[in-house]
Amino acid sequence: MRVRTVVVAAVAVLGVASGCAQEATRDEATGEIAAEGQVDVFSFKVGDCFDSGDVQGAAGNTQVDAVKGKPCTEPHYGEVFHLEDVEAAAFPGETELQAMSEEICTANFESYVGTPYADSTLYMTGLWPTAESWKNGDREIVCVLIGDDAPLVGSQKGAGI
Repeated sequence: MRVRTVVVAAVAVLGVASGCAQEATRDEATGEIAAEGQVDVFSFKVGDCFDSGDVQGAAGNTQVDAVKGKPCTEPHYGEVFHLEDVEAAAFPGETELQAMSEEICTANFESYVGTPYADSTLYMTGLWPTAESWKNGDREIVCVLIGDDAPLVGSQKGAGI
């Protein structure tokens, strides 16, 4: 069994990075991304796929506000597999949120992918609120699947890998 690591990043309220960028188009019936475009990280849905180096390799203080969403049928970097609000009255701190992210994402990995994280060929990353975004009501931890060295193609939901 390989040793797995969780790469983590912080989500911050930075405003939309490129205000003129076209938003991703969602299918009206399914809510899935149907055409490539910008997706605000505060509007992620489980199953959203995206292609962004902003999250890849993020550790420590990387802040992400938007990514390039795309249909999961196209090669993509990440896929949102779980969203969970943090139940805390006060900002828990970066270290605590990082630990919560790892715990939450690991606990919910198998129910989405179909295999335990320790046995999977996929990796995962977590996004969590910064102190600044917490002040603005952000409480969400976002769990994201990422591939090993190659882009993902197709949804990884139920893939069992």
